Amino acid sequence: MAKDYAKYTHKNKRALLAPGWRSRLFVVVFLLMLIVVTGVGLFTWKHYSNQITTFYTALKSYLDQRDNKKIEVKNQMERPPEPEVQFHFYTDLPKMQVIAPSPDLTPDSPQKEQYVVQIGVFQHAKEASEMRISLLLAGFEVSLLKTEAGFILQDGPYKDISDAKRMQAALKKKGYENTTVAPL
Repeated sequence: MAKDYAKYTHKNKRALLAPGWRSRLFVVVFLLMLIVVTGVGLFTWKHYSNQITTFYTALKSYLDQRDNKKIEVKNQMERPPEPEVQFHFYTDLPKMQVIAPSPDLTPDSPQKEQYVVQIGVFQHAKEASEMRISLLLAGFEVSLLKTEAGFILQDGPYKDISDAKRMQAALKKKGYENTTVAPL
Protein backbone atom coordinates (compact mmCIF):
# COMPACT_ATOMS: atom_id res chain seq x y z
CA MET A 1 0.00 0.00 0.00
CA ALA A 2 2.85 2.37 0.67
CA LYS A 3 3.95 1.82 -2.88
CA ASP A 4 0.53 2.73 -4.26
CA TYR A 5 0.55 6.01 -2.37
CA ALA A 6 3.98 6.87 -3.77
CA LYS A 7 2.63 6.59 -7.32
CA TYR A 8 0.18 9.41 -6.87
CA THR A 9 2.50 11.95 -5.21
CA HIS A 10 4.27 14.44 -7.37
CA LYS A 11 7.86 15.31 -6.83
CA ASN A 12 7.25 18.81 -8.12
CA LYS A 13 4.24 20.38 -6.41
CA ARG A 14 4.25 23.31 -8.87
CA ALA A 15 3.57 20.94 -11.70
CA LEU A 16 -0.03 20.71 -10.45
CA LEU A 17 -0.60 24.42 -11.28
CA ALA A 18 -1.33 25.39 -14.86
CA PRO A 19 1.35 27.32 -16.73
CA GLY A 20 0.92 31.11 -16.58
CA TRP A 21 -0.86 31.05 -13.20
CA ARG A 22 1.18 34.00 -11.84
CA SER A 23 0.03 36.42 -14.53
CA ARG A 24 -3.59 35.35 -13.99
CA LEU A 25 -3.27 35.83 -10.24
CA PHE A 26 -1.83 39.31 -10.80
CA VAL A 27 -4.74 40.29 -13.05
CA VAL A 28 -7.28 39.02 -10.50
CA VAL A 29 -5.63 40.90 -7.61
CA PHE A 30 -5.41 44.07 -9.71
CA LEU A 31 -9.10 43.88 -10.66
CA LEU A 32 -10.11 43.31 -7.02
CA MET A 33 -8.09 46.35 -5.91
CA LEU A 34 -9.63 48.46 -8.68
CA ILE A 35 -13.14 47.42 -7.60
CA VAL A 36 -12.39 48.24 -3.93
CA VAL A 37 -10.94 51.68 -4.75
CA THR A 38 -13.87 52.52 -7.02
CA GLY A 39 -16.34 51.39 -4.36
CA VAL A 40 -14.68 53.50 -1.66
CA GLY A 41 -14.65 56.52 -3.97
CA LEU A 42 -18.35 56.14 -4.84
CA PHE A 43 -19.28 55.64 -1.19
CA THR A 44 -17.33 58.74 -0.17
CA TRP A 45 -18.85 60.84 -2.97
CA LYS A 46 -22.39 59.67 -2.15
CA HIS A 47 -22.20 60.36 1.57
CA TYR A 48 -19.85 63.37 1.65
CA SER A 49 -20.51 65.14 -1.68
CA ASN A 50 -22.01 68.22 -0.02
CA GLN A 51 -19.02 68.67 2.27
CA ILE A 52 -16.56 68.10 -0.58
CA THR A 53 -18.20 70.68 -2.86
CA THR A 54 -18.43 73.14 0.06
CA PHE A 55 -14.73 72.65 0.80
CA TYR A 56 -13.68 73.22 -2.82
CA THR A 57 -15.92 76.30 -3.09
CA ALA A 58 -14.45 77.76 0.10
CA LEU A 59 -10.92 76.99 -1.09
CA LYS A 60 -11.51 78.69 -4.44
CA SER A 61 -12.98 81.82 -2.81
CA TYR A 62 -10.04 81.95 -0.35
CA LEU A 63 -7.51 81.74 -3.17
CA ASP A 64 -9.33 84.45 -5.15
CA GLN A 65 -9.37 86.77 -2.11
CA ARG A 66 -5.71 86.12 -1.47
CA ASP A 67 -4.82 86.98 -5.06
CA ASN A 68 -6.88 90.19 -4.83
CA LYS A 69 -5.16 91.15 -1.56
CA LYS A 70 -1.74 90.59 -3.15
CA ILE A 71 -2.67 92.98 -5.95
CA GLU A 72 -3.91 95.58 -3.43
CA VAL A 73 -0.79 95.28 -1.29
CA LYS A 74 1.39 95.56 -4.37
CA ASN A 75 -0.40 98.72 -5.42
CA GLN A 76 -0.05 100.17 -1.91
CA MET A 77 3.64 99.40 -1.78
CA GLU A 78 4.45 101.34 -4.92
CA ARG A 79 6.37 104.42 -3.86
CA PRO A 80 6.67 107.71 -5.61
CA PRO A 81 9.90 108.03 -7.54
CA GLU A 82 12.83 109.22 -5.48
CA PRO A 83 14.36 112.55 -6.40
CA GLU A 84 17.40 112.43 -8.62
CA VAL A 85 20.69 112.49 -6.74
CA GLN A 86 22.78 115.54 -7.45
CA PHE A 87 26.46 115.81 -6.71
CA HIS A 88 27.61 119.31 -5.86
CA PHE A 89 31.22 118.56 -5.07
CA TYR A 90 32.20 119.06 -8.70
CA THR A 91 31.39 122.74 -8.36
CA ASP A 92 32.04 123.20 -4.63
CA LEU A 93 35.43 121.54 -4.42
CA PRO A 94 37.35 123.92 -6.70
CA LYS A 95 36.03 126.86 -4.66
CA MET A 96 37.29 125.46 -1.36
CA GLN A 97 40.74 126.09 0.01
CA VAL A 98 42.25 123.03 1.69
CA ILE A 99 45.25 123.48 3.96
CA ALA A 100 47.16 120.25 4.42
CA PRO A 101 49.82 119.94 7.09
CA SER A 102 53.29 119.78 5.61
CA PRO A 103 55.37 116.76 6.53
CA ASP A 104 58.17 117.41 8.98
CA LEU A 105 61.28 116.90 6.88
CA THR A 106 63.73 118.65 9.15
CA PRO A 107 67.01 116.79 9.67
CA ASP A 108 67.01 117.43 13.43
CA SER A 109 64.29 114.73 14.01
CA PRO A 110 66.15 111.44 13.57
CA GLN A 111 64.24 108.47 12.15
CA LYS A 112 64.19 105.57 14.54
CA GLU A 113 65.46 102.36 13.11
CA GLN A 114 63.22 99.34 12.85
CA TYR A 115 64.39 95.79 13.38
CA VAL A 116 63.38 92.38 12.07
CA VAL A 117 64.17 88.89 13.26
CA GLN A 118 65.53 86.98 10.29
CA ILE A 119 64.82 83.29 10.68
CA GLY A 120 66.28 81.87 7.50
CA VAL A 121 67.16 82.27 3.83
CA PHE A 122 66.15 79.48 1.46
CA GLN A 123 66.96 78.72 -2.16
CA HIS A 124 63.63 76.98 -2.88
CA ALA A 125 60.12 78.21 -2.13
CA LYS A 126 59.00 74.77 -0.97
CA GLU A 127 61.56 74.66 1.86
CA ALA A 128 60.68 78.20 2.92
CA SER A 129 56.95 77.44 2.88
CA GLU A 130 57.43 74.30 4.98
CA MET A 131 59.43 76.25 7.57
CA ARG A 132 56.85 79.06 7.57
CA ILE A 133 54.04 76.55 8.18
CA SER A 134 55.92 74.99 11.09
CA LEU A 135 56.47 78.45 12.58
CA LEU A 136 52.81 79.36 12.14
CA LEU A 137 51.82 76.14 13.89
CA ALA A 138 54.22 77.03 16.71
CA GLY A 139 52.41 80.37 17.11
CA PHE A 140 54.72 82.79 15.32
CA GLU A 141 53.46 85.22 12.67
CA VAL A 142 56.24 85.27 10.10
CA SER A 143 56.40 86.67 6.61
CA LEU A 144 58.00 85.15 3.53
CA LEU A 145 59.79 87.53 1.17
CA LYS A 146 61.10 86.71 -2.28
CA THR A 147 64.38 88.46 -3.07
CA GLU A 148 67.25 88.02 -5.49
CA ALA A 149 69.17 86.13 -2.81
CA GLY A 150 66.30 83.65 -2.30
CA PHE A 151 63.33 83.35 0.01
CA ILE A 152 63.67 85.08 3.37
CA LEU A 153 61.61 84.23 6.45
CA GLN A 154 61.39 87.09 8.93
CA ASP A 155 59.32 88.37 11.81
CA GLY A 156 58.70 92.03 12.45
CA PRO A 157 59.32 94.92 12.02
CA TYR A 158 59.90 96.01 15.61
CA LYS A 159 60.45 99.65 16.65
CA ASP A 160 62.73 98.70 19.50
CA ILE A 161 65.68 96.31 19.39
CA SER A 162 64.68 94.86 22.77
CA ASP A 163 61.35 93.66 21.30
CA ALA A 164 63.24 91.99 18.46
CA LYS A 165 65.62 90.34 20.96
CA ARG A 166 62.63 89.05 22.99
CA MET A 167 61.18 87.48 19.84
CA GLN A 168 64.55 85.94 19.03
CA ALA A 169 64.68 84.42 22.53
CA ALA A 170 61.15 83.03 22.15
CA LEU A 171 62.15 81.43 18.84
CA LYS A 172 65.25 79.88 20.44
CA LYS A 173 63.07 78.54 23.26
CA LYS A 174 60.92 76.74 20.66
CA GLY A 175 64.00 75.23 18.98
CA TYR A 176 64.74 77.71 16.20
CA GLU A 177 68.37 78.47 17.00
CA ASN A 178 69.72 80.15 13.85
CA THR A 179 68.00 83.53 14.00
CA THR A 180 69.44 87.01 13.55
CA VAL A 181 68.22 90.47 14.55
CA ALA A 182 68.83 92.87 11.69
CA PRO A 183 67.97 96.53 11.09
CA LEU A 184 65.38 97.15 8.46
